[in-house]
Amino acid sequence: PQHIFSCLHAMIAFVQDTGGSFTTFYNGPECGASAPDHLHFQACPAGSIPLVLQFDKLHTDTQVMHPVSSLCTTKTIACSVGELDRRALFFCSTTDPEVLQHQIHAVVVYLQNETASAEEPLINIIISGSNQRLQGIIFPRKAHRPACYFSRGKSKLLVSPGAVDIGGLIVLPRREDFERITGEQILNIFSEVCYGKDIFKNL
Repeated sequence: PQHIFSCLHAMIAFVQDTGGSFTTFYNGPECGASAPDHLHFQACPAGSIPLVLQFDKLHTDTQVMHPVSSLCTTKTIACSVGELDRRALFFCSTTDPEVLQHQIHAVVVYLQNETASAEEPLINIIISGSNQRLQGIIFPRKAHRPACYFSRGKSKLLVSPGAVDIGGLIVLPRREDFERITGEQILNIFSEVCYGKDIFKNL
């Protein structure tokens, strides 16, 4: 079975070692392209995932209504949970890579217990930042694929969301799906495969 714990350090170190030029991401079992017994993480150029940029704005623009609530804030760490565009998330920003690793580990264990998962819970993880400050985002998942993936005819959309998709960059292999998908359909996909904020009520 997949277990993120063995590669968390490498995911974080890669972002640091490249000076924040890349963002790393991980798809848990049945949470994107990854399959059970096939653990790996991937990377993309920094700034490629819309939600990472959106979250940066939420924390810098005081005029924006915050959809997340703070768990803790100190000089070295800020953690929060909430729901953004129908996606529950845990967010951690810290100057200490070991603290980020510890926080992600703790939340994954929490989700495993909260969802009564025998193995690793369904999750997507995104790590971004720089060698000065790091950010980690965890999305708890409740389903592998939305109903539209299995539909027939015009209602079918061939999308199997992974971390990048949940982060707002929707990958659609068929041109016809790319040309006709709407914002509301994307939000519906998020709500079908992601938990709402109540998943974190006992954190």
